[in-house]
Amino acid sequence: TGFKTVLEQIARCKQITDRLLGFARKRNSGSDLIDIGVASSQTLGLLEHKAKQKHLKIQFHSENSLFALGNENEWQQVVLNLITNALDASSEGGTIEVRGCREGNRIQFTIQDYGEGIPQDHLKKAFDPFFTTKSPGQGTGLGLYVSYGIIVKMHGEMTLESTEGQGTRVQISLPFHEAGEQSS
Repeated sequence: TGFKTVLEQIARCKQITDRLLGFARKRNSGSDLIDIGVASSQTLGLLEHKAKQKHLKIQFHSENSLFALGNENEWQQVVLNLITNALDASSEGGTIEVRGCREGNRIQFTIQDYGEGIPQDHLKKAFDPFFTTKSPGQGTGLGLYVSYGIIVKMHGEMTLESTEGQGTRVQISLPFHEAGEQSS
């Protein structure tokens, strides 16, 4: 059975590599109508293994047809950064909740973890470039900075709430676009 396990791992690695390559290939900087739910769900697939390793559950609920104007790749980068942070902050056996819904003419996208939280004095600096609370070699301190830049470019807002020892909530609000309606 050892050999079978190796083959399964190879197949899984290939799948991840293919996804990452697809992820890299799609890099164009134009703005398109993107379905936030679908794009987010693809990204969560890339993080499944990391979540399993830490015995963490990612609960994902998204309404259908949450269209925003932006670059799918950049959006996926944001989701990847934010969920990676949530995974790093969470202790084994925890849950991370990811939700997407429409409220009026906005899309609300929330990531909630119940991890270690961020001390209040660090919260103010969280979006600064190169600021990280991770140990050396673990983080660049660019994840939130880059994510924030992408959200602003999508005419959205991003806020961070955290209680030390109780978890962190990242709230993203984006303009909702009716499918097929292109704005200049």
